Amino acid sequence: ISAVTRVGNRLGAGDPAGARRAATVAMALGGGVMLVFAVILILGRGWLPRLYSPDPAVWAVSASLLPIAAAFQLFDGLQVVASGVLRGAGTTRPAAVFNFVGYYLVALPLGGWWALRAGGGIQAIWWSLCVGLALVATMLVLWVRMRGPGSQRPAHAPGS
Repeated sequence: ISAVTRVGNRLGAGDPAGARRAATVAMALGGGVMLVFAVILILGRGWLPRLYSPDPAVWAVSASLLPIAAAFQLFDGLQVVASGVLRGAGTTRPAAVFNFVGYYLVALPLGGWWALRAGGGIQAIWWSLCVGLALVATMLVLWVRMRGPGSQRPAHAPGS
């Protein structure tokens, strides 16, 4: 929410350089915070599941999924902040397109194939979602860096 507000306020004040700074700071802070939580998930994979279940089978599955969830967490934080930057700039179409591509054209087909056809199970579903989310986050961060607030190129995608 702060990325939306800061970027929108700076653009509304006629300060595109300030909007770009706000975007950069928001993405760095968002990525940094999510990196800390990702490390906690990885380091805590042996004990965190025990807080939620007494079942050793649940602990084992959870411990195998938490490193994937850690990567997911990092990419999710980046895409949320980058999407907020674009919303603050009044440019929502790229985020919609990138999410459609990442989830519907990459993650879901990959997950279906990998989990069901290749026998990857639940790890395959999580890895597929992580791959799709990494793609979305990468596209959004690149869009913000190349065409976002304060760039020389227009922030709006054609038709947005």
